[in-house]
Amino acid sequence: MPPSTMWMNMGYWKHTQSFPEACTALLEKVLQTARLLSYDKRPLDISDSSALRIIDVGCGCGDQTIYLTQRLCRMDKHGLGSGSRPLFDDYVGINVNQHQTDFARQRIESTAKDNSIHIFSADAADPRSWSYELKNAVTAASQQESGTKQSATIQTWLLALDTLYHFKPSREPLLSYAARQLNASFMAFDLILADSITLIDSILLRIVCFMSSIPFSNFKTLSEYSDMLVRAGYAADKIEMHDISESVFSGIGAYMEQREVELKKFKLSLGKLRVAGKLFSWWGRNNVSSNWQIPTSLPAGLVSVFVGGTDGIGAATVKQLARHAREPRIYIVGRSQKSGNRVVEECRKLNPNGQYTLLLADVSLLSTVDDICRKIQEKETAINLLFLSAGNVGADHETSEGLPMTMALVHYSRVRFILNLLPLLRRADDLRRVVSVFFAHKEGHFHPDDIQARHISVLSKRSHIATMVTLSLESLAKKAPEVSYIHANPGIVKTKSRDMSLVMRAASSFIGSFSSIPLEESGERHLFLATSAMYRPSIQHHEKDDAHDPACGVPLEIGLTPAIGSNGQTLSGVYSVDWDGETYELHLETYLQKLRESGDLEELKKHTESEFKRITGSVPSGR
Repeated sequence: MPPSTMWMNMGYWKHTQSFPEACTALLEKVLQTARLLSYDKRPLDISDSSALRIIDVGCGCGDQTIYLTQRLCRMDKHGLGSGSRPLFDDYVGINVNQHQTDFARQRIESTAKDNSIHIFSADAADPRSWSYELKNAVTAASQQESGTKQSATIQTWLLALDTLYHFKPSREPLLSYAARQLNASFMAFDLILADSITLIDSILLRIVCFMSSIPFSNFKTLSEYSDMLVRAGYAADKIEMHDISESVFSGIGAYMEQREVELKKFKLSLGKLRVAGKLFSWWGRNNVSSNWQIPTSLPAGLVSVFVGGTDGIGAATVKQLARHAREPRIYIVGRSQKSGNRVVEECRKLNPNGQYTLLLADVSLLSTVDDICRKIQEKETAINLLFLSAGNVGADHETSEGLPMTMALVHYSRVRFILNLLPLLRRADDLRRVVSVFFAHKEGHFHPDDIQARHISVLSKRSHIATMVTLSLESLAKKAPEVSYIHANPGIVKTKSRDMSLVMRAASSFIGSFSSIPLEESGERHLFLATSAMYRPSIQHHEKDDAHDPACGVPLEIGLTPAIGSNGQTLSGVYSVDWDGETYELHLETYLQKLRESGDLEELKKHTESEFKRITGSVPSGR
């Protein structure tokens, strides 16, 4: 038995989480913009002497055909749908897929009340290839039994609902034919490139185009799209476009992610669609609209500590928080007085109402970490955000405390900061979050016999330490489940890498020249990770949909759902977030679960505590 609905578009998810409802809403949004449907979903008053004809390219399996021909009718003199005459007097559907066309015809034949509905299998992108019957159907005057007079005013509409970017080699021949030969008005949902598209967005889009057999040349900017319509024959002053991306990509991305998770249970997959789903999710998740809600969703006076905040990703995120938060109090911890002063000055320009405190320190030393934490504890009774980004894989010398530099910065120092400041994080009434920036989603072989990674390669070291970061956050979450913890992978970002070896800097520079993320954009993304309710603590004051716990962060837009945690469960409180926003991979979750069961997590905890005692003489309780 085929499913009851077979809609095929991205959907408009502003008011629903149901795929069929979202698909219907997208069609309604296009009709409303074309002023054929009111915003209370009633057809607008159209003269009885006017005939409306519609040519629907890419009509799918019949759902939108049924909606357009059977659910919409003309208004009577009282402003009510009389049901005696459909809104469109004549419908022509075109679909390149013969099987879908046959199925749509069967559905329509079983429900249609007249013979004004025609569905053809043809390549809509190439009107020259159309059969005589199809050309006659789209050009013949509408003379139906509805009583339309031959002298009636005939208005023809071309509808393309989420289809035109698939057309090969281009959508332009169809648009020119519609404008010049049919004198047809045009309404569509289509994809348009942002003028400021990043190189990495462009590369990923090319990958999706290749996987989906979509011509990349079909993706145009707003001005390019307008120019194309003018060339086709449409008047420039009559062109109207609306950006609804915020209500599209996040919803369809979340839906496809959920479907992928459900299918994985049966060892099935979305296949090639998974790539598109990841891209939609990334576009939706990393949309800065969530950041713009910070002033209204989070209280004034958020207290944040940025370790590694004088440069790179930390500094970029500091500035984004200063831009968006109300009266923030931000502690910026770093080594460089010059860089730190610059960041503070830029923050003051972005938001003069904030308080920005620079704390100079070498955070590779645990004794210095304790000193910095004491200074913060003396001034604050609660902290909302601890953001840790100091350190990378390239540094291989030892600190004066006898720790390998990379391990000191990425593991020991970060765990020490969290344990010292965890009591203040737990006291916060609102947002409570820890973000540790390293190589999330690259967790791999853990070496329990070489925890400090003194005798393994750089690539093995990366996955080894990434595993340590995620497992350490899981251990800390057991102490304070009311706090959420994120291990973030920033991807390749255009930032300085002075602590890397020469070879690592050269490799990073070469790869980054092709696919790096602008630093400002990375700051926007990390602010999203730091403040969005997508990454919730495992213990919440309110778990019902209608009662938002302020500790969760900025509420999610309709269509978005909480992220899946490092243990494969939603609301787990610990999240390993890749550069594209992905939080779940079955093989990673399976591997981490084996480590939890093996006792390696407990061994890592004991080792860390023993080093704390050796160097400082104490282990913070975190309570």
